[in-house]
Amino acid sequence: MCIALLAKDVHPRYPLILLANRDEDFARPTRRMSVWETQPRLLAGKDLVGGGTWLGLNEAGQIALLTNYREPFRSQFASSRGRLILDFLLDRTPGFEDYLQATREDFAGYNLIYGSFQKLRHFSNRDSKSTALSSGIHGLSNALLNTPWPKVERGKGLLAQALRAPDNLPESLFRILRDSFRPPDSELPQTGVSLEAERALSSVFISPQNGYGSRSATVVLTDSSGTSRVWERDYLGGQELYFQWP
Repeated sequence: MCIALLAKDVHPRYPLILLANRDEDFARPTRRMSVWETQPRLLAGKDLVGGGTWLGLNEAGQIALLTNYREPFRSQFASSRGRLILDFLLDRTPGFEDYLQATREDFAGYNLIYGSFQKLRHFSNRDSKSTALSSGIHGLSNALLNTPWPKVERGKGLLAQALRAPDNLPESLFRILRDSFRPPDSELPQTGVSLEAERALSSVFISPQNGYGSRSATVVLTDSSGTSRVWERDYLGGQELYFQWP
């Protein structure tokens, strides 16, 4: 998951709106979003290498998503970051926030948004605290929440426009996720990668290059009863999945 945009308590019908692109190596084995017959049941895709996921919901109405934190030097870690979502959604670690703090050095850099549609929190092991998400529009890429990277700011602006329009909302959100605008070099962040890489990664939608890019898009609309409508589109094959959850 490399960009996620959220509208919390902004839309009159959906107190939580989430749209996200997963950027990944195309060769990395993946299972598309499906129902996991765990206790509780989950709705999530699966990373078949690490065994975790990048975005998921459980039948208790909780949701979690994860993005990597971009760093120039990659160390090898035994623990997969995607398992943190499972730890939360399956309630495998009592005192979850204490667990995140205690294990922050066990994982490569990450951001985690987790909670229910009424109460969401953000944690990064590259920051010192967990924070509650306020009402409004939020953006998360590969830095801390609401870091004003051009694609995050552009995505938040496009989301605000989409929420004011009478058009088909899910389709409007998927159009945002296909936005390929690249800002000028002077506006790019400096994250320790090459200028060529900064350019390639600067848009909401990452065009395929060297076996890497945006692989799938997810849209979640959660109403005031806690029922979510969930769509996943596969950019590679063009297929779309739809779920009403739980």
